[in-house]
Amino acid sequence: MEFIKRMSIKRAFFLLTVICLLIGGSLGCIGFWGLGLLNQERDISIKMENDTFTYEYQQENTHDLERNSSGIITFLQVVFLVFCIICSIIVADIIFYYKKIKKPVENLLVGANKINNSDLNFSIKSESSDELGKLCIVFEKMRITMQKTIESLWKVAEERKRLNAAFSHDLRNSLTILKGEIAVIQKGISSGLMNDEEILEVFSGVGKNIKRLEKHIAIMSSITDLEAVPCSPQVVNIQTFKRNLESHVQLLVKDTTIKIIFDVEISEKEILFLDQDIFYNIIDNIILNALRYAKTQICLKIRIEEDFLHMSIQDDGVGFSDYIIKKGREAFIRDGEKNGDHFGMGLYICRLFCEKHGGAFYISNNDMGALNEVFINIKEFE
Repeated sequence: MEFIKRMSIKRAFFLLTVICLLIGGSLGCIGFWGLGLLNQERDISIKMENDTFTYEYQQENTHDLERNSSGIITFLQVVFLVFCIICSIIVADIIFYYKKIKKPVENLLVGANKINNSDLNFSIKSESSDELGKLCIVFEKMRITMQKTIESLWKVAEERKRLNAAFSHDLRNSLTILKGEIAVIQKGISSGLMNDEEILEVFSGVGKNIKRLEKHIAIMSSITDLEAVPCSPQVVNIQTFKRNLESHVQLLVKDTTIKIIFDVEISEKEILFLDQDIFYNIIDNIILNALRYAKTQICLKIRIEEDFLHMSIQDDGVGFSDYIIKKGREAFIRDGEKNGDHFGMGLYICRLFCEKHGGAFYISNNDMGALNEVFINIKEFE
């Protein structure tokens, strides 16, 4: 019966019907003939004379009861023939159902119920090449398409979640810096310890940070994927870069008891291609994170190693936990912290932005505490 599975539904139904009708009709004819013989034997008497058989038809002398019996047999002949034909059609339908209809329809119903229950983790196999088999193939393709679409929407939702968290995280850092700068100005003016030039310099820093925040808001509002944040390296002046970096970091630790140690060795002959928005975003995340754990000091060391700016930031805190070293550079990792102000995005953003700038980001522990290492490509690249 395997060849039936390979046929189309119409051909299979026609072939099975014809075969069963032929078999049923043959059986009906045999029965019809057999009952006819029985009816004929009732009308014939056999005599034997001188070793010779003599057949005598006794129809004219047949009793009324015998005539009725003959009529019943004739009726049974017709009924039996019709019965065989009907049974053959029923048998053909049963075989057709079990061989061509039952399995694919059950598979489709099971699949439809699973989809209705939001379960797409299944597959439908086509066991024939007929119309229902092709329908099963189309249904399976539809399931795969739905699954990919849902996975895509889930990824978009997760990416939007990461993007919102990163935006909130960076916005909080920027506001922290701005509050620190404003506090410095207020304290300097009220105490009279800052002259006009120093106040203007701090205001200049406030203006730069506001512009950087505005640019960051514009970028984050226009993208749907955190990895789509553009990286636009430009040549930077070494002296200006070193001076701005030191004043920026000093401002971050201004209202703390933590001492910042600078060890920056960059030759003024070096040509740096740097996206300063990305660079300062990395600096802010690492320094503000280190301030949460450092006991007395943070050491910032910068060297140029071939085509990379190598920056290491070391604090004297308790160091990273094993869990953070293993998972900390992924999104939303908080090492069991319950603080709602901490999004678990800082190290993830550092890694992402370093990679966007053609580099890498690593964390580890040593005898002093936690060590953050940043590698940024400072040569012109696409």
